[in-house]
Amino acid sequence: MNLGKKAKKLCSGILAAVLLLQPLAQPMMLQAAEVPDSTETTTTSGKTYYFSTLKTESTEDGTQENPYKSLDKIKELDIQPGDQILLERGSEFNDQYIHLMEKGDSAGEPIIIEPYGDETADRPKINTNGKGVWEQDYGARLDSTAHKRNGDVSSAILLKDTENIEIRGLEITNWVEVEADGKAYNDVNLIDRTGVAGMAQNKGTLEHIVLDDLYIHDIKGNIVNKHMLNGGIYFICALPDSVTG
Repeated sequence: MNLGKKAKKLCSGILAAVLLLQPLAQPMMLQAAEVPDSTETTTTSGKTYYFSTLKTESTEDGTQENPYKSLDKIKELDIQPGDQILLERGSEFNDQYIHLMEKGDSAGEPIIIEPYGDETADRPKINTNGKGVWEQDYGARLDSTAHKRNGDVSSAILLKDTENIEIRGLEITNWVEVEADGKAYNDVNLIDRTGVAGMAQNKGTLEHIVLDDLYIHDIKGNIVNKHMLNGGIYFICALPDSVTG
């Protein structure tokens, strides 16, 4: 399935993008459309952090020679505009995820997340497998009390109040064998899942969110909780903390 390249703006009160990937559907590929060169940005002023599961050295300092072995390290990094998070081609990051909260600045350089290394190797793969759980809350009542407004979500990539970011060239899965728990994929109590989730809440309009050439598949979303973040790619807006819902 070929889709458009990006959600350029995510504004409060507007659903920017909803792309649900049914569990038995064909894999989904997000590919680039023709865009001006100005959006194809490679930054040089920020820090570059390398990640790879192919290296065996015990030393890990985030350099290309000694990359971090786990995406968990991102939680400890102070990601700033212009920084790059590079994943080595051929790597598989199992039970891992990338969650960025309140990162990026529309006035600065974009944050870049993309592959590096041997261009003949497979794209880096994030297999979240139901990890990366966070709590989603719209902060307000929905149009029906039957619709779930808050709860746990498992996301391979989460962009919460994060803008001016470009993510490209990755493979993403978030599969779970729910039958082992005696639940169908659309069980109301099954945790919601996403490949890429975006949420605008306390930062107003979010600018320049680019999703380019992402291969997303095997996301076992929950078809019942259609208002929760779940499926291949799902972006929402929630009530700011400063407003009571």
